[in-house]
Amino acid sequence: VESSNKPVVVITGVTGFLGSQVLNEFLNGEGLGSKNQATVRDKTNLAKLKPLQDFFGEKLSEVEFFNADLNDAQSLENAIKGSDFVIHTASPVGLSNPRNHDDMIKPAVNGVTFAI
Repeated sequence: VESSNKPVVVITGVTGFLGSQVLNEFLNGEGLGSKNQATVRDKTNLAKLKPLQDFFGEKLSEVEFFNADLNDAQSLENAIKGSDFVIHTASPVGLSNPRNHDDMIKPAVNGVTFAI
């Protein structure tokens, strides 16, 4: 726990529907006074973050973002290092059927396995 005694909570996959709704709960008082951190694939991708900025406005400045990729265990480890809690909502989603089911299943399983 950091010096302010606020628990550090990492929410993975906040650009997705579920992750954004969890973040919404934390930013609107349900987070028990926690320090909120979030993972995205690329925190420099402003087009991907724009919907979050539009929805949360100034409240988004209360969130620290980390890059994380479900296929890269080190990126997940870096994102959750020092956290007290992880709420893992990240999962690969495609607009079309994958050529190989492992393209979706493997990253989802690896991300959950690593998070626990």
